[in-house]
Amino acid sequence: PDDHSDGVTFRVSVVPFEAPDGTWGKPIFDRHVTSGKFVDGEVDLTSWAGRDIRLQLQVHPGPAKNTGWDQCCWARPTLVCGTPSPKPPFPPTSSDGMITLGGGRIGEQPCTYSVRLGKRGLLDAVVGIECNGKSLYLDGFHVRILGMNLEDADSPCQIRNIAIDRPDGKTLTATHLLSSPLGDLTLVGTIGVRNGVLDVAFRLREAPPDQPWFHAYIEEIAIGNWSEDIKAVYAGPGNVVVEPKAYRLHFDGHRLSTSFVGTDLTGGWHIVHGTDNPPNELVTAPERRHASLYVPHDSRITIIPAESVWAGARTWHDVNGLEASDGVPVAAGRFVFDLWGGRYADSDRALRQSFRYGLTHSMVVWHNWQRWGYDYRLPEIYPPNPQWGTEDELKQLIATCKAAGVPFALHDNYIDFYPDAAGFSYQKVIAFTADGHPVPAWYNRGRDAQSYRYRADAVEPFLRANLEAVRTNLGPTAYFIDVWSSIQPYDYWTSDGRFVDRVFTRNSWGDHFSWIRKFLGNHAPQISESGHDQLIGKLDGAQTNHLRVGEPTEGYYKWAVWNWKCADAERIPWFDAAHHDRFVLHGAGYSGRYQAGLDAKMHGIYSDDYIATEVLTGHPPMVPEPFSRDCVRKYWLLSSFARAVALDRIRNVSFVDGNIHRQFVEWENGTRVWVNRGNDDWTVNDHTLPPYGFLAIGRSQNGPWSAAIERRSGLITEICKTPQSIYVNGRKPYRNRFPAEAVVRGLRDLGDGKFQLDLQWDCDRPVPVEYRPFLHFCDDQGE
Repeated sequence: PDDHSDGVTFRVSVVPFEAPDGTWGKPIFDRHVTSGKFVDGEVDLTSWAGRDIRLQLQVHPGPAKNTGWDQCCWARPTLVCGTPSPKPPFPPTSSDGMITLGGGRIGEQPCTYSVRLGKRGLLDAVVGIECNGKSLYLDGFHVRILGMNLEDADSPCQIRNIAIDRPDGKTLTATHLLSSPLGDLTLVGTIGVRNGVLDVAFRLREAPPDQPWFHAYIEEIAIGNWSEDIKAVYAGPGNVVVEPKAYRLHFDGHRLSTSFVGTDLTGGWHIVHGTDNPPNELVTAPERRHASLYVPHDSRITIIPAESVWAGARTWHDVNGLEASDGVPVAAGRFVFDLWGGRYADSDRALRQSFRYGLTHSMVVWHNWQRWGYDYRLPEIYPPNPQWGTEDELKQLIATCKAAGVPFALHDNYIDFYPDAAGFSYQKVIAFTADGHPVPAWYNRGRDAQSYRYRADAVEPFLRANLEAVRTNLGPTAYFIDVWSSIQPYDYWTSDGRFVDRVFTRNSWGDHFSWIRKFLGNHAPQISESGHDQLIGKLDGAQTNHLRVGEPTEGYYKWAVWNWKCADAERIPWFDAAHHDRFVLHGAGYSGRYQAGLDAKMHGIYSDDYIATEVLTGHPPMVPEPFSRDCVRKYWLLSSFARAVALDRIRNVSFVDGNIHRQFVEWENGTRVWVNRGNDDWTVNDHTLPPYGFLAIGRSQNGPWSAAIERRSGLITEICKTPQSIYVNGRKPYRNRFPAEAVVRGLRDLGDGKFQLDLQWDCDRPVPVEYRPFLHFCDDQGE
């Protein structure tokens, strides 16, 4: 805690170089710091000029000699000799020395890209974009290797030589030869114009040789600071953040799920930039006009100026080279039963009921079936857990879905390896940290069991053995692997100190998805959790987790909110603006994560809030149960829309009258969608949209269709009209689906974790045959 320490004293002393070890020198700098923040310090060494000395940097607990709660560190101690050259002004005051790289277009206007190299080559260069008489500048690039920022003039990594080459007269290559305390480095940077946009890449060509627990690689690449202020940032499954404060958004399926971000700048500039490899994070620092992806390893960054960030996202789609995998057409537009509990036979009967109601353009993801229970003793998953029924009953459940033309996916996991499972070995299959410790994965609290993270190069034999058993004995027609599109593809070390990078991890996961799809046959859709974009082309889709920006509530789901301070924020279809036609995101998130502490009726999976986000993004709707009134109403309200926009592309998104809470989405096939995420009613084409209401209009081969949640004669109404059907729900309020209430009249502790409840039931009508009431036990947070 900040107020517990009485501070520390920083001291610099000087001693002749030849003095015996252990000799304390004369203090020349002494400062006691209590602020808990970094402070600048400087000391003059002029009186020791020309002499060999040792500088001693010390930290003491202070006059009271109290070490309680003390934490401290020195940051970037630097020796300055002579007079450092002043840094050139930014933005530049003239175009002298700017090298034209090529041109492109921003909307209908031509633009020109240029660069002026600095003393550290491309690292401290100035990049210019000119369009319609205006100029925007970028202040170089950040590259970190061996913990050293190479762009800094005072970096311990010094420039020995820079070789400039431009063999095609377009792309400029700067080869930087550097000396570091740990050995020489050769960093190759390129900058040029590709497909009308700016293309920048860095790769490490020479470095100190690998040793156990040592590997030199590019730890970060980022763009520098802009010459204009940041107005808004767009990122992840979809949030726009207006007038953002400083923030770091980690790359994973819940937060920064996109390897591209958008930025609105003052001066009318709109920039999208993206990268080919899994980034670490998005860093936003408005005080220095900075908003950049930070990506490690040999990577490429594409910078796209556009007339809007939405146009930039479309350009990113066109230039990044990604293509849909073979299961995308099978999965696209399908209503999703995302089932985490229940017995096989009961769910079979419930799904048959749903199919009788016509809910057949759908798919089922079945999560809890594994041999030893959910997420325990993995990778041992087969045979099915008898707690939920027999293996034949599970096979019948799968057969029921297959007969209805509904893909059925079983849940699997190759992140969490438990020590009591067959084949576990720290030496052979578990990933290690850089300091030589095995990486912990999921902790199963109910079983008091800690799992450990797989090495990506050790997954294959376990996965293929499981799939052989699953295909032979159960025959699913789709497959779900947990976590792989939720977690950031990770770097890791082997037990003997060999480094493996995240690019290998990503590629190996993608290859496994491709193999499973082919092994199961018929383009079996491959699904994962949350859904970042680094597995597009291998993975077909994922259960979305579209979190909000705001103040977290208390409780378990406090983590499921982007706690990003800003003037305003709203959910948007950012991921889908670039990827909707080649990756299928389901729903808007697991209900608990989406509502993140808010009321389930108002913000849970059946709420208008949740449905509005599904419509805004064009996602197929998702439900957590095999049959219910809400399943049926959600299917018939949204399924026609989801099928209409499946495999289509978003043409444009606009904030009506500049209001980010009133959004208009245009699709290439002519579908138009208005979504009201504001607090007041919004009238659109004579339709009154209440808060979280929507209007979707389109035309299929059979004729026009429409869907809406709108206010009619003061009553909120759900309606979907197609040439073949009409669905209407006038939403008369109701409290209970069956008029029965239970009151607790007594409770007895039976010991051994068991108790007995005495209930009094009040019923207004006879109880139907086989009626089964469910009691839910919740904690203070409703979980």
